[in-house]
Amino acid sequence: MNERTENYVLDVVSQEELAEIHRRHVMFLTGKPGGARAVIKDKDFSELNFNGARFEQADFTGCVFRKSNMKKANFKSATLFGCDFSHCDMQGSDFSKADLRGADIQFSNLSHADFSKADLREGASVVKRKMKKSGEEFSNAKAGHVTFTGSTLFNVNMRGITAIHADFSDAIMEKVNLEDADLRDCSMKGTNLKSANLNNADIRNANFFAANLTDTRLDNSEKGGAEFKRTLLDDEQHEVFDEIELSLDELVAKHVQWVGSAGKHGEQMNLSHYDMRKLGSLAEKKLTAIMSEDTIFADMNLQGIGLQSARLSGSDFRQADMRHADCRGAKMDKSIFVRTNLQHSNFGPLVFKGPGDSEKRQPCNLSDTVFRYADCKKSDFRYASFAGADLTHTDFTDCDLRNADFTGANLDETIFVNALTSGAKFDKDPQTQDA
Repeated sequence: MNERTENYVLDVVSQEELAEIHRRHVMFLTGKPGGARAVIKDKDFSELNFNGARFEQADFTGCVFRKSNMKKANFKSATLFGCDFSHCDMQGSDFSKADLRGADIQFSNLSHADFSKADLREGASVVKRKMKKSGEEFSNAKAGHVTFTGSTLFNVNMRGITAIHADFSDAIMEKVNLEDADLRDCSMKGTNLKSANLNNADIRNANFFAANLTDTRLDNSEKGGAEFKRTLLDDEQHEVFDEIELSLDELVAKHVQWVGSAGKHGEQMNLSHYDMRKLGSLAEKKLTAIMSEDTIFADMNLQGIGLQSARLSGSDFRQADMRHADCRGAKMDKSIFVRTNLQHSNFGPLVFKGPGDSEKRQPCNLSDTVFRYADCKKSDFRYASFAGADLTHTDFTDCDLRNADFTGANLDETIFVNALTSGAKFDKDPQTQDA
C-alpha cells in the first residue's frame, strides 16, 4: 500500500449502510447468490452497533470503530490493519487469527474475547486521517505499535499471538491465556497479569515495570533481557503477616498505647517487609505513625485507614481500596499506587502549633511514586510532594492540589478537571480549572 500523508475526512457509514454490508457479507460466508465479501477501507464506523455481527474474513483496513458496540462480534481471520478500536465494548468478541497490525485498542473492554493466533505486530504506515462525527473531531496518526493501553482483557484467549513491540501498559489482563505467545519487546508497564498463563511465551526484552505477576505461570518462557523492576510477584522475600505470633488486634493495641503515651508505653507497630495481603482488610484501622517500609498492601480493603505520619516508603498499594484514607503527613515516597482507589482521601499536611501563632507543617511525601491510573477524585493533596512521580492517567478531578510539588513528574494524560492548583509547582502548566 502506498503511504498517503495528506489529511482528509473519513466517510461516515450509517447503521443502515452497515446492516446492508453485513447482510451481503453473511450471504458470502454461507455461499448464497448475491453475496459479497466486505472489503471496506478508510471508513468511519464509530459509535455503531456491531453486536453479534459476523465479519469473518472481512477487510476493514484503516477503518475507525471508536466507541462502537462490538459485543460477541466475529472478526475471525479478518484484515483489521491500522484500525481504531479505542473505547469499544468488545466483550466476548472473536478476533482469532485476525490481522491487527498497527491497531489502536486503547481503553476498550475485551473481557472473554478471543485473540488466539492474532497478528498484533507493529504496522507500517496506513494514512493520516481525520474523522468527524457527532460534532467531534479526531486525528489519527500513522499505524504503528499495537496498543491495548488501559484496556480490560479479563480471561481473554491470546494463545499463540504475535505481538512484538505491542503496548499493553496498564491493561487489566487477569487470567489471560498467553501461552506460546511472542511478546518480545512488549510494554507491560503497570499491567495486571494476575493468574495469567505465559507458559512457553517469548517475553525477551519485554518491560514488566510495576506489573502484577502474582500466581502467573511462566514455565519454559524465554525471559532474556526482560525488565521486572518493581514487579509484584508471589514474593518469597517478604514474610507473610499471618505467620507472626501476635494477632493484628494485639499489635494495634500496643501501638495505640505507644502513640497515646508518646512512646513511653506499648510498642510501635513495625510492618516493614511484610506481605499483608492474606489479611484482606485493614479498613478503619488507626495506624498513626506506624513503621511500614517496603510492605505489600496490594488488592486490600484499606477504606478509612488512618496512616497519619506513617513511614511507608517503598510500599505497594496497587489496586487497593483506599477511599476516605487519612494519610496526612505520611512518608510514602517510592510507593506504588497503580489503579488504586483513593477517592475522598486526605494526603494533606499535618499542622503542629508552635510558640505563639506559629505553625509547623509536615507535608505528605509522595515523591518518586508510581500512580499510574490511580483514581484520586475529590481528595486533598495540599502541599504534597509528587516530585519525580509517574502520574500517567491519574485522575485528580475535583482535588485540592494547592501548593503541591509536581516538578519532574510524568503528567502524561493526567486529569486535572476542576482541580485547585494555586501555588502548585509544575515544570509545565497543565490544563486545570481553579475554582
